[in-house]
Amino acid sequence: MLFEEVEQSYIGLERINSVAQSIRRFEHGQLSIACLPMLSQTLLPKACKHFQQRHVGIGLSIAAQESPLLEESLSAQRYDLGLTEGEHVPRGTQGELLFCSDMVCILPEGHPLLSRSLLVMEDFCGVDFINFSGLDIYRQTLDEHFRRAGVDRHTVIETTNATSVCAMVRQQLGVAIINPLTAVEESGRGLAIRPISVSIPYRVMLIRPDYRPSSIFVDAFCSSLKDEALCLTHTLDKRLESAN
Repeated sequence: MLFEEVEQSYIGLERINSVAQSIRRFEHGQLSIACLPMLSQTLLPKACKHFQQRHVGIGLSIAAQESPLLEESLSAQRYDLGLTEGEHVPRGTQGELLFCSDMVCILPEGHPLLSRSLLVMEDFCGVDFINFSGLDIYRQTLDEHFRRAGVDRHTVIETTNATSVCAMVRQQLGVAIINPLTAVEESGRGLAIRPISVSIPYRVMLIRPDYRPSSIFVDAFCSSLKDEALCLTHTLDKRLESAN
């Protein structure tokens, strides 16, 4: 019986040693990421694929959260990494610009405005429009541009997220101006993209907590995110160039 106890203890120590070595060799671990729901559908999937192709055995836990809960969770050091919109960096974290590109217009196939390679504010006069909620910061910025141009859009539907907006546009209910990441993801399936004449930057920040232990896993995933952000930028540029 004593021999069995010693043997079990030895096996346990061997297991601990094996796990420690696998962590050092980058074969075992867990990474937690918090982000907006939209980013979990656009930027993250391919970044996760690239990361796990290189580092088999690393678990990923993704929490899709809306603001301000997202920023509060990151400030509380609950996650290894975070992805947020805009330039604000939550307290107790460090932020790095990961992606930046202007908002774009999405239109259904066959829409008359597709004859134009660049849309100006006046092009939207009287056009059926799918809008975000009036509380949305990008909606507020867009409204200000239309007010300055003296353009009255015909808002037919308001909704709260970009995926829903795209679904409405795909049903020929109107056009919309949305973030470029969702536009790239959804275009080509009954939707087309056009640039607009005013600049409304859409920014994604890569957030790292100040007081949560970092690791080589975190650094490697940041690299995958940067690669995917660059790839999406190139894809967006090509889609916009094809409109000319």
